[in-house]
Amino acid sequence: MLSVNLENSDKYLLIFASCFITKGHGRALIIDSQRGKFDLIPNDMVNFIHNAKSYPIATLYTIYGETNREIVESYLTFMLDNEYGFLANSHIREQFPDIEIKWQHPSKITNSIIDINTFEKTQAVYISIISQLNSLGCEALQIRAYISLTESQLIYLAEAIEKTCIEQLEIYVKYSEEVSQKDLITLLLKYQKISTVIVHAAPK
Repeated sequence: MLSVNLENSDKYLLIFASCFITKGHGRALIIDSQRGKFDLIPNDMVNFIHNAKSYPIATLYTIYGETNREIVESYLTFMLDNEYGFLANSHIREQFPDIEIKWQHPSKITNSIIDINTFEKTQAVYISIISQLNSLGCEALQIRAYISLTESQLIYLAEAIEKTCIEQLEIYVKYSEEVSQKDLITLLLKYQKISTVIVHAAPK
């Protein structure tokens, strides 16, 4: 357990830049993206980590009180032993500002979903939709067919994206006895942009 002493009483707990915390309903997840390591932690610990960056260790013990001293020590020990964070004085702390985590993408949209209830109606506007998605820089498309599709219809859907910026096509299609597993494998091998084919409502 890490206890307050003259060496660390004025230090702050900082999280390594490669570590991220996601708060959930009951627990939180702390991830080290560089090492591929993660742990589940109490949600209360997320608030503690936030406070530990703003207040030195000595002040943390005062804030949480004597009755919570062991919890404070266990949280600090966990973060340091698992190398999710490190202790730093006020001068060093200023050298580690928060990393900007906003994500920007050159595309107007990154992904899209097309639901198919009737192939003929979809076919009538499909090429136009694909053209629009291409102009928007869409990279991933998911097609969800609530009906069975023939092999030629599946090929039609796959062919339309071949010369577009769409890089990944997922197909969810209702089971049909007319389309065998071999047909689907042939489709996957021929059209490299198809990443997944999921057959639903299948007997097995």
